[in-house]
Amino acid sequence: MTLATHAVIGASLAAAIPLTHNHPIEFIALAFVAGILSHFMLDVVPHWDYELGSDTKAPNPADFDLKIGRAFIFDLGKIGLDVGLGLVIALLLYVGLAGRSSLIILAGAIGAVLPDFLQFVYMKIRRPPFTWFQHIHDFYHYDKKAFKKYGALEGASLQLFFAGLVIVSTLSLIFFHL
Repeated sequence: MTLATHAVIGASLAAAIPLTHNHPIEFIALAFVAGILSHFMLDVVPHWDYELGSDTKAPNPADFDLKIGRAFIFDLGKIGLDVGLGLVIALLLYVGLAGRSSLIILAGAIGAVLPDFLQFVYMKIRRPPFTWFQHIHDFYHYDKKAFKKYGALEGASLQLFFAGLVIVSTLSLIFFHL
């Protein structure tokens, strides 16, 4: 799943949290946790991920790594654009359009992309607690061998449809108090 999809859906869950009293730290924490949980819920769904040029293509998925070099710098730019797109969309929709708190929206979006960032930390450290976290991430991530591997067009379309469905549902909740 792309990071933009994770960020927008994590922000959507954060935006749907009803603000019932004035304890912003509690709402920020709840939004952050909702974002993290949304990551794992989305990773269960068969999806498409773009390729990283610095991927070492290890035969055993547990041994994957990213090689530092020119391709890695390009990958950082690609990842940055992906996260940035998700954050901009989330902020425009839920802060600009729906008037939600930017801190709560950012907490949901950041929580939603955090598990993939922690995978990078795992690649470089490979010690607890990152090994434990990686086992959890692998458990929830869909098995590409068991399902058809989606190409870029199918996978991106599926993610766009799913994100659109969540966005429309969240905005309906906010504007129509359903």
